[in-house]
Amino acid sequence: MSPPLVLRLLEKGIKAIKREQYDRAETLLRQALAQEPRLKQAYNNLGVAYLNQGKREQARECFQRALEIDPLYIFPRCNLARLHIYQDHLEEAEELLKPLAEVEAFHPDELSIYYTTLGELALAQGDYEAARRYVEMLLSFVPKDKRAQSLLARIDYLESLQASLEQWRRDNRRQRERKDSQPLAGDADLQECLARYTRDALRGVCNAVNLTGVSALRKAEVIRELAAWLSQEAVLKQVIATLQPKEQEALREILRQQGVIPWQTFAARWGQDWEESPYWQWHQPKTLMGRLRVRGLLQVGLVDDQLAVLVPQELRLPLRKILKV
Repeated sequence: MSPPLVLRLLEKGIKAIKREQYDRAETLLRQALAQEPRLKQAYNNLGVAYLNQGKREQARECFQRALEIDPLYIFPRCNLARLHIYQDHLEEAEELLKPLAEVEAFHPDELSIYYTTLGELALAQGDYEAARRYVEMLLSFVPKDKRAQSLLARIDYLESLQASLEQWRRDNRRQRERKDSQPLAGDADLQECLARYTRDALRGVCNAVNLTGVSALRKAEVIRELAAWLSQEAVLKQVIATLQPKEQEALREILRQQGVIPWQTFAARWGQDWEESPYWQWHQPKTLMGRLRVRGLLQVGLVDDQLAVLVPQELRLPLRKILKV
């Protein structure tokens, strides 16, 4: 049993943490450990004090020391798992929590941190249903648990946000489909292709091809500047150099088909970009189709009543030369 002085130091340290006096808590808990080096509660709470000061490595060491003393000590095991969750090390967090499934009896505070940590892990894994189940289970035992109520509010918010995001994606896809289904000549030139984009999207194109000094221009002027810029062989070579091998091969395949291929054929082999953000000035595309489009090398439209992917007319010859088609 720890002497009364050590227990008083521990109690004062815990109170200092609750008052957010983390420096004082650190001093008190270190004094307790100096007197009783195997006081697991002091190590756990010292870790909490460190964590609240942004000292993650020191916190990790304290939690691990507590677990060396008592491997089934619930608080440091959950605190350590949370550290892994915050750093997106989800498998490590899951492994840390597994031994606690064998614990038969929990104090209410232990139950609180255990179930909310399980909930946070499920939430980080994208399993909102499991996260809610853990929280509701905890609230059935401890109806006014603050950790659970806070996590439940977070789950509600994230589910609402996810629903809004999914709706935005559906709306965005429908809008992109409608826009791409507008008629386009099979021999459309660069200006015709660029004119299908908004002024903001054209800023993204300018960024992707390193064209500067056009932000104050009107849309029609930006289109002319972009067309003139991309028509330069030296610029086009630099743009092609930024492409990945699969992107270059996709361009070669279109050029072998006289610069136009069915959209379905292209999408089946290389994917499409309708799920991506249309706000290229802030979010550069990551799909193969999107990366080619944002560089002005590709356009989508209804060619002779068939949805097709094409390379602007004046880029076909120089691209054949650069890509050795």
